[in-house]
Amino acid sequence: MTNHSEFDDFTLFDIFIKNGLLYLILSINIDPVRNEEIDVRVNNTKLNFTEKFVKNNAEPILIFTYEYNDTNDAYVYIKYKQINRVFLAKYVSAEKKGFLCITTLFKNDYKYFKTYYNYYMKQGVDHFFMYYNGKITPQIKEKLNYPNVTLIEWDYRYWQCEKKYRWKHHAQPGQLASALYKYGKYNFDYMIFNDMDEYLHIENDTLKSYIQKNLNISVFGFSNIWSKLINNDSNIPNDLPSEFLIGSDKGYGRRAKNIYKLQDIKLIGIHGPYSFLKMEGKITNLKMYHFYLWNKNRTVNEIWKKISL
Repeated sequence: MTNHSEFDDFTLFDIFIKNGLLYLILSINIDPVRNEEIDVRVNNTKLNFTEKFVKNNAEPILIFTYEYNDTNDAYVYIKYKQINRVFLAKYVSAEKKGFLCITTLFKNDYKYFKTYYNYYMKQGVDHFFMYYNGKITPQIKEKLNYPNVTLIEWDYRYWQCEKKYRWKHHAQPGQLASALYKYGKYNFDYMIFNDMDEYLHIENDTLKSYIQKNLNISVFGFSNIWSKLINNDSNIPNDLPSEFLIGSDKGYGRRAKNIYKLQDIKLIGIHGPYSFLKMEGKITNLKMYHFYLWNKNRTVNEIWKKISL
């Protein structure tokens, strides 16, 4: 068995068994590979292809599914062109585990996970699926050592930097698709996709309570509002302060983040939905406070005002 997941034309980000299907989560390096080009076998039996989901744009992802009804882990033999590799596909239960979960891809921002964790626990999050963009160290394990946190090593290049690749985004579209299908669908009703310096907020309500009042909504959209601490953003507290500084709300669009009703969503991008299984409704006038100095040395030109939560 090999853990090497690079093929000529794609990266195999993830492979797992869930709800009667084997899933392949693939990158699109230049053009999407065709399912006819990939031979997938278990115990020398070729699996029947069932469906593909394609997002071939600036945040590309490709998902293939195959019939597979066993509930045990399986060694999967994949042949593409002249490349033969073996992967261990883990079985993932489709059992319901909670109402609201959250996921993010992170790197150095693990240092202030406690702030993120404390805030979203108060917002009603049941479970955290945290994808680390690198090799997990003992220090990172210690920082994220909570009973309702699943830490996933996602050691893939963040960007496609070589000119031969069509699109630049790489690791994050794979993480979004993995979280959506491996940990989200069937297990939870709703999933939050955001970064660790972003705080989705609804005035006089929690996220969970607000969602429960709007169960007919497929997408809850939060506009990006640049934010910073009043005193010093290099000293990040364990709990989000009740007062801080914000810039203007430019509306839902660029840099927005979202909460999705999982049964309605087929594919998503980093900042919004891409395709639906069904669309029940959308709310996009919600606010997200983005503490831009916590993780990157950005320059933001705003007229700042104090806000009290």
